[in-house]
Amino acid sequence: MKPSYDQLKKFMESYFRAYNDYAQREETMHLMDKFWSDDFISIAYMQLKGQSYPLRIVGKKAWQDFLIKGHLTVIEDFIPLEYTIDPVQMSCTARLRIKKFALDTRELLTDADGIAFYRLTVTREGKPVIKSLDFYCGDPARFASLYKPENNLVCSEV
Repeated sequence: MKPSYDQLKKFMESYFRAYNDYAQREETMHLMDKFWSDDFISIAYMQLKGQSYPLRIVGKKAWQDFLIKGHLTVIEDFIPLEYTIDPVQMSCTARLRIKKFALDTRELLTDADGIAFYRLTVTREGKPVIKSLDFYCGDPARFASLYKPENNLVCSEV
């Protein structure tokens, strides 16, 4: 049985809050396990040095590793400005504001806008999880420049 609109709204609100608190550090990443399916796929429409375009990350573990390595020197505030939830299609589209700060000084590095399209599914227990993410940002070159190649970001290809 598909979750109701209210259940999906509660899930996404919880996800948006948890991402800032837990998804950027190795010691708290396990708290994000309940939000992504094991076969999660992320597609970001930006070019990272040494990676193909669009940037594809396949699998929850690869995604979590990417987030941890991508936030070794930066921290981000992920702010949903508005979003729509479609319980029939099991999707959520969010307009985002993403502020990235230097981890050591808290200097604002970029204040970007983005669009995220989430496809959702349910677990065997009937709980919603995110199956995939398509991410678009207003200035992909600036956004991508904050991911440092020396952090050994390796992405899986589909």
